[in-house]
Amino acid sequence: MKKTYIALTVILILIVAVISGAVYYEMQKPQQKVTLTVYAAGSLAVPFTNLQNEFQSAYPNITVEIKFAGSVGLMKEIMANASADVFASADWSIIPQMYPKYASFDIGFALNQMALVYNNQTLSYLHIGQVNQSNWYKILAMPNVKFGFSDGNLDPAGYSALMVMALSNLYYHQNVFQNLVSNYTNIKIVQKNSTYYVELPTTSQLVFNTSKIMIEPKETDLLPALENNQIQFLWIYKSDAVQKKLPYVQLPDEINMGSTNISVIQNYYSKVSVYIGYNSTSQKLIKCKPIIYGITIPSTAQHVWAAEMFIKYLLESNGQKIMSDAGQTPIYPAYANNISNIPQILRNDVSSTEISP
Repeated sequence: MKKTYIALTVILILIVAVISGAVYYEMQKPQQKVTLTVYAAGSLAVPFTNLQNEFQSAYPNITVEIKFAGSVGLMKEIMANASADVFASADWSIIPQMYPKYASFDIGFALNQMALVYNNQTLSYLHIGQVNQSNWYKILAMPNVKFGFSDGNLDPAGYSALMVMALSNLYYHQNVFQNLVSNYTNIKIVQKNSTYYVELPTTSQLVFNTSKIMIEPKETDLLPALENNQIQFLWIYKSDAVQKKLPYVQLPDEINMGSTNISVIQNYYSKVSVYIGYNSTSQKLIKCKPIIYGITIPSTAQHVWAAEMFIKYLLESNGQKIMSDAGQTPIYPAYANNISNIPQILRNDVSSTEISP
């Protein structure tokens, strides 16, 4: 009887808490129309456009405007005091760089991985039967092959591509990075003990052989070149390949940056890092980790309540379906960094994790 009483008491407390929270947030609903400004990674264009439409239907007083670009570039805009209500990054490890002045929490809400995509003409053009996880790096090294990736100074997909090729040195026990990157650019790789460090110069100092490699500000900028066969291969997120129905090489977990297996992280991912803006005042060290999308409410936000509702919609069932349909695996409960700073309305949708940003 006593146990039953305690259980009923707990249930009543939870119900009261939920109702109180709902009433509190209902009272804060904007009575006039507001415009929610969202800064989001380019690889989120498909799911966030769908999210935008659904969310505006659910909250007709909130108009959502989204700026899609490379996550690093967007972060720099916010840190230059650009007004953004929500910031969604393709790499959740970027957001803690904004602490404490420009952001105070980080939520990891979806997983992705890197893929090597090609177009339907590539194999016949190169007179090869197939490209797979065993031969892709040999094919990219062929003299008549040109491939592309984005600028890692501006876009996480760019430094992730460099990480994949550095991880390939470990996995295949060959100088993959040197053969594909260092021989054609001024991007170097240095091995110290058991760890590889990639040295990526600033955008203005970046030099590359345009007959072998094409580099653009973000990975989606390179899709027209792939479609026109100006390049035969492109490093891009797997979700982009899924959304655009492009053939791609499914890379091993040890190098695709899509695994949250602790053994894979410790034995592979932890052994690669990239210096972006190498040898400059803006130099930063980015450690290889699973590709986890992060989201936060910057300190420059003008409409915090609307931002909280947008993130809540993203984290819960409707948003999960949108992300899953776009080829980006939702994380639920979402990973939380600085959980004590996460808005109360989002607390039930997140949990702490041993995977740090």
